[in-house]
Amino acid sequence: MVRTAMSIAIDKETINDVIVDGLGWLVHVNAFSIRSPEWDDKWNIEYDPEAAAQMLDDAGYPVASRGIRFQVDMYVTPHVGGATGTAGEIQAAVGAMWDSLGIRTSLVRHGYPVWRPTVVDRSQNQPFLSACGGTDARDSVPWDFPKGVVFTTLSRGGFSCAMEIPYVLENYLRTAGELDKAQRIANNTELLEYYRHWRLNSGIAAIPEPLVWNPNSIESWEMRANAAGTHIVSLDLIKPAQ
Repeated sequence: MVRTAMSIAIDKETINDVIVDGLGWLVHVNAFSIRSPEWDDKWNIEYDPEAAAQMLDDAGYPVASRGIRFQVDMYVTPHVGGATGTAGEIQAAVGAMWDSLGIRTSLVRHGYPVWRPTVVDRSQNQPFLSACGGTDARDSVPWDFPKGVVFTTLSRGGFSCAMEIPYVLENYLRTAGELDKAQRIANNTELLEYYRHWRLNSGIAAIPEPLVWNPNSIESWEMRANAAGTHIVSLDLIKPAQ
């Protein structure tokens, strides 16, 4: 109930419109894009601060002294640009939204070398803003691709999303070994519903990566969808300026 309350207390539309200038698109469940043909609007997680407040009351976290229910820290990783860029502005916005609900939120701005050991040894216990190791909602990642390895023991010894979940491991192995695409889609739809129910990694927004070029040198550059997340792809599609 607490995780659900915290997720529906985030006004994703306003964050996308104001901070991202409307260039992004909403992410309701991380790892699944709303622009994929398989997406169903029944999975949308709508902004509802009044319902969030009631959930926190029902969960046993009423507003106490100084208007505070409880306190959390929130970190933003360099995987999404770090605290000094757009992701830092989103971090501050989410913190303010949680504050208004009575969740006193401290914005953690220390360096990644300080934070990384806690997701390697699985001791991390605070909310953090990240794309989280390949579980983001890029349009170029097909719905049927195995998802969630960083929520499993398969990632031990390296980065994780700070959780090891037996169900996610089972689903990942089952999907990775499945030859039938329709069944892989069904498996991952089941994973989406699991994520959505437990609110383990609620999304906010997907943000396009900017790339600019000199129009005197390049007339057009139609890029293929890129699952790797690197900026420069499809060099063969560059049309030089005449």
